[in-house]
Amino acid sequence: MYQDDLAKLSKDELIALALAQTAQIEKLTRRIADLEAKLGGPPKTPDNSSLPPSQGRKPNRAERRAAKRRNGRPGVFRVLAPNPDRIVARVARLGQPDGISPSRMAEMLEVDKAGPKVRC
Repeated sequence: MYQDDLAKLSKDELIALALAQTAQIEKLTRRIADLEAKLGGPPKTPDNSSLPPSQGRKPNRAERRAAKRRNGRPGVFRVLAPNPDRIVARVARLGQPDGISPSRMAEMLEVDKAGPKVRC
């Protein structure tokens, strides 16, 4: 309430307002004390709460070392040829299209006895 609103109130209304505010202040003070007491309690652990075991504190563990960067696994990545015979732009297709023989597919993929050509 503003000062103008308070000036319009009678003495009994002001006393009632002050008592109501005092009761609210006491209630909020008790709530703050309860919350502060709860804050000072023991930390949550997997034993005393629904915290998963993986989130619990680990006893005196050494700091984790940074993971060593891997450059790829053998057989998963093949180094590109430094000087390709030619570069052919192709779009990959899913599986072998119906009606194309394996020999025609090999021609389409440009595979010969010397090995595959380098393509993009």
